[in-house]
Amino acid sequence: MRQHLQFRKGFNGSTIIDDTWNCTPPSVKSALEVLRETAEGRKKVAVIGYMPQLGEKGKKEYSLIGESVVKASVDLLVTIGDEAKNIEDRAVELGMNKIKVINCSTGKEVYDVLKPLLNKNTLVLFKFPYKYRLSKFPSFKQLIKDIYTPIPVSRFFAGSKKGS
Repeated sequence: MRQHLQFRKGFNGSTIIDDTWNCTPPSVKSALEVLRETAEGRKKVAVIGYMPQLGEKGKKEYSLIGESVVKASVDLLVTIGDEAKNIEDRAVELGMNKIKVINCSTGKEVYDVLKPLLNKNTLVLFKFPYKYRLSKFPSFKQLIKDIYTPIPVSRFFAGSKKGS
């Protein structure tokens, strides 16, 4: 299903995991686990946006996501929006290198951060509220166009056990 852990061919041979359909704490944690499990030696980049539905619980939930970022051994964390900075703070507190944590406000900023890193050895997770971002911030629509195109999921499982 579109935007549900959809693997896509990205710019310059990179792979993008588009999981932007829903952005809740449990879905972010699960998507980070998928990023970790499917990286197969590639650089892991997580692009995580704020979650407008969190309200006052947000700080604690974002901190827990920061813990999941560290558990997933993410190489670069890109957060979107001031609210999501709590993810960064917790990840850095737990030992993630501050240089490997970047906050962005627009799709263009995200693109500018990602573009030089994207190659066949890069796996990127997009986990931000897609529909909200597209309606409120047109630069995210351009980011989507510039970064990836769909590819068959079966390609990612070609190396798995035959017959399973």
